[in-house]
Amino acid sequence: MHPAGSVDIVRMSERLLSALETQRLIVTSALREQIRALFRSAGTLDHDRIAERVVSYVWLFGGDSAPQILVELDRVTQGVFGFAPRDRTIPITGEASIVVARTEAKRLAMKMGFRPVLQTKVATAASELSRNIYMYAGEGEIILQVRTTPRNGIAVIARDRGPGIADVQAVLAGQFQSRTGMGMGLRGVRSIADAFSIRSVPGEGTEVIAEFYRT
Repeated sequence: MHPAGSVDIVRMSERLLSALETQRLIVTSALREQIRALFRSAGTLDHDRIAERVVSYVWLFGGDSAPQILVELDRVTQGVFGFAPRDRTIPITGEASIVVARTEAKRLAMKMGFRPVLQTKVATAASELSRNIYMYAGEGEIILQVRTTPRNGIAVIARDRGPGIADVQAVLAGQFQSRTGMGMGLRGVRSIADAFSIRSVPGEGTEVIAEFYRT
């Protein structure tokens, strides 16, 4: 018998394997065997763990076709596992939101086939930018946006309607620092991102965009 709450996993696992066996997906035999082995123990794994394992296999064996394969896997399994990477918006309203932003950023980076080090960079950016929102604006949002051009990547977008920054360049150059360390998070995010931009208007708010691309 399967544990309570695992019925959907088992049923959708069978649908997934059936799709692979009938070659509705163009994948290698190695990928099919890896997924077969994974789902032999499906009853003991949770949704997130299964999704993580399957996504890693698809990127490993699927190559450039991985994004399309993941979309098809979601279709076959009715989105139960959430294989395909999708945009997410996380409202930042308190300290707990910072943890959510970091967790969701790392999960999306995993689904985009990012290596562990790059997953950590994306998660760090989401954490630092959401912390800035909480500390200086009180509330705002983190948008995790999937990018497919010029190559597969993620944009971490932080938006708020807080007091804004009077002199952005001074902050980024380390010429200004508040008692709470304003600017350290921004400079840190800029240093790890593949592309970075910031727009801030005093009295209107701030938007920061940090982009990361799969290598």
